[in-house]
Amino acid sequence: ELKAKRMDFLGLSNGTGTASGTVSSSNSSNKDEKKEDPISFDLDGTWGDDDEDELTEEQKAEKEKQKQKEQLAKEIAQNSSQKENIAKHLKIEGVDDNVLGQNWVQEALEKNGAWPPNKVYEWSGMSKVQYEWEGKKVENALDHPAVKRNLIMTMGRLNSEVLNGNPELMQAGSKQLIDSIYFKGSLEYRQRTQVLLDAALRITASTKSYRLYKTIIECVTMFMVGTTSFDKPEHVKKFQSLMERTFGGPNGVPRIIISSLDILPVSAVIAATAAAANAEEGDKAIVPPTPIESTSTSKNIGTNETCVLEIEMNRIHQENFMKQKIAMAMKQGIPPQIALQTFREAWWIILRCVNLDTSDESEQIIDNSFMDKHDIFKSMESGVKDKFVNEICENRLWQAWPFVVTNMQQKAGKIKVKFMAPSKPGNYKFFVDIKSQQYLGCDQALTLEKKIFVSESKVVGNGNDGGKEDLEVKKKN
Repeated sequence: ELKAKRMDFLGLSNGTGTASGTVSSSNSSNKDEKKEDPISFDLDGTWGDDDEDELTEEQKAEKEKQKQKEQLAKEIAQNSSQKENIAKHLKIEGVDDNVLGQNWVQEALEKNGAWPPNKVYEWSGMSKVQYEWEGKKVENALDHPAVKRNLIMTMGRLNSEVLNGNPELMQAGSKQLIDSIYFKGSLEYRQRTQVLLDAALRITASTKSYRLYKTIIECVTMFMVGTTSFDKPEHVKKFQSLMERTFGGPNGVPRIIISSLDILPVSAVIAATAAAANAEEGDKAIVPPTPIESTSTSKNIGTNETCVLEIEMNRIHQENFMKQKIAMAMKQGIPPQIALQTFREAWWIILRCVNLDTSDESEQIIDNSFMDKHDIFKSMESGVKDKFVNEICENRLWQAWPFVVTNMQQKAGKIKVKFMAPSKPGNYKFFVDIKSQQYLGCDQALTLEKKIFVSESKVVGNGNDGGKEDLEVKKKN
């Protein structure tokens, strides 16, 4: 009866409840007759599955979107902790209406003149790299979906100061019309990039290239802030204006004041520390900030002697930072002590030196023997290696040291950086760079002059020490 009604609906019934051109009661109808029937339907299958031809283009597109979303939900559930029923409710650009994701970021970058990233494409040498996608060669890196996605995430991060303030993105965020797959992936990509930049810093330290090391630190800062320039005045001004608005005025702009700077032999530091431990405890007032070149009246430093660079500094933004962080935490219902525990403020101290007694670069301390010890130089092309070999003394990295402020309440402190004194005696000029890893416009470059004396070692003993040798170091001009 159901089959007959279906045939009536299609206009294929002969009015007797049987299909036109078929035998209704004879079980003896042969196969040849069945083959000659002009119309033959398999009515035992699922009815209505073959109606897609009758769907409109819009309905077909919507059905395809739903299939895509179900497939994505399964993939998300397999590759993450999200359950499939939760993943089905995720908003996906191109599947759900008015949802913003990768395509929107690309369009926003294009409007801002940041896409395509022609400069990055040229400088990185990507134009010379052969890519493959699904077994086929891709001539242009931007035609490779994975490479393009990474570049969009990179340029999106470097232009975040523009994208985050976009009214379309802010409105979509308030309506929860954000492609969480893309933006969560972007956050994970940023974290992986920071790991790679940290690794690049470690490798660069082995090259002893000050310029390269400094550039990578600035890259880290640009990536953390979300800006395309580290030192352009307009970018620095915009960042500092944001800090003023967020942290309560000019004193909320991150910066440090150096109150004292000196280089001492490690023996003098040990003696001073022991003396301080025996002295009465008390707070030591910090000298008001003044322009400095050197505050040294310290003992002489010998060649190849372990030295300590001492820097006393004052974080003048500490009070404003702490007040605003606590206020924001309380507003969000977060215990202030929890908010303070997550605080991190990273800085770098970079040290270089040059001999002032000669202007001849060949007489400076240029020791390239370290290049034979590192595999990175073995894999370099000769032309690239020559750039490191021929680097002038002033651009040679002498020491680099990171320090991280984890206590937001800490306003002042003393940093000590150990390094080896130059192997040649003479008058030296030391260059000290203090660089922030997450703020713009607060770096400092200081200089300090020291005289290095010749160190001579001799054996001192009383003959009853079982051959044990005590080294007494003398410094002479």
